[in-house]
Amino acid sequence: MTADVARAMATEHGVCIRPVALRRIDTETGRTEVVPVACGSTRQDVCGPCAVKARTLRMAQCREPRAASREPRSPNASDGARSTPRPSSRPRGTSRVRQRAGRRRERPGSGTAAAGGEADRRAGL
Repeated sequence: MTADVARAMATEHGVCIRPVALRRIDTETGRTEVVPVACGSTRQDVCGPCAVKARTLRMAQCREPRAASREPRSPNASDGARSTPRPSSRPRGTSRVRQRAGRRRERPGSGTAAAGGEADRRAGL
């Protein structure tokens, strides 16, 4: 069977045309086997059957958004409470970063009067 015929049959039956070969090892017996897994491509030009499956899955997810009643809740959360606590203080070093950002660095030759005076003294003027 040629590659074109196999690709046409796979597309006709809705099977991935570019399966990824994964090796599975049985930990009890040590036996190894290769298992083909669908590529999962979302592009039609790469793998049409996988792209169609991904498109129908996205459409179903958009049609039925995850309901709040199905959301996992923490056991101690009350209505309107955050499930993850907010940090009580900023991370260390945040204030230093902001202080440095607020300061302007003075560089020699940057056009400031102090820098210009120093350059004049070096030149002997």
